[in-house]
Amino acid sequence: MAITRLWFFTLQPNHKATDPAFLSLWTNILELCASYTPAPVSSSSQIQLSLSLKPRRPHHFLLQSVQDENLLVLISSYPSLALCRQADAAYTARYKKDVLAHVRHRALRQLDLEDAEVVPALLDSNGGRGRGSNRERRREGEGEDRDDDSVTVAISIRNPLRTEMAAALSSFESGRRAPVLPPNREISGADVYEMPPVPGGEKPDAFEEQRNEGKRWIRIRRGLPKSDDGVVEMFQLKELLSR
Repeated sequence: MAITRLWFFTLQPNHKATDPAFLSLWTNILELCASYTPAPVSSSSQIQLSLSLKPRRPHHFLLQSVQDENLLVLISSYPSLALCRQADAAYTARYKKDVLAHVRHRALRQLDLEDAEVVPALLDSNGGRGRGSNRERRREGEGEDRDDDSVTVAISIRNPLRTEMAAALSSFESGRRAPVLPPNREISGADVYEMPPVPGGEKPDAFEEQRNEGKRWIRIRRGLPKSDDGVVEMFQLKELLSR
């Protein structure tokens, strides 16, 4: 089972996402994460070959809120939970202390998907043509004035699939066909991230509020925000880095 994790965090006071030191740090982190994202292969007997190949498109994206420049989201896709945990362990050992000097944790969410390429295909605004930042591609004249340069992430208390089915039924009864976005435009699913327990006798940790919030669903959409019933948080994002 492939997974996609979304880490929401905010910058510490007097820090900026455009600082060269911050961008350099995250370039190294994304490079580390990418080393745990082997290229997809058609045969399980080719695992070693897969590990030696680079994926065709970025699988790790650092995004910044359009409305609040202090809010950032890391969206990473892995072929398996095991590889995700290995990457997380390597990140913790090498970079976590440095990262927490710049940012504060807000939330961590997770989508379980059959295909590790689905979310990267949706997020890759460069069409797999190479690495680098969205800002660099704009300077080169690519993607200017395009609505789909942005990514919208919505957190909902309602299952988007049920909402779509209700809309489809309503449109069927009225004789009108409800629009359904293809998977390269929108992905949705339940937040399945398991909150780590608080050790006995210790104060509530950073996950306390998220642990008590109840079931949530995640919708990732290419393009401008769309209002949906049940949405409790919505983020319009632009890409800073990808790898």
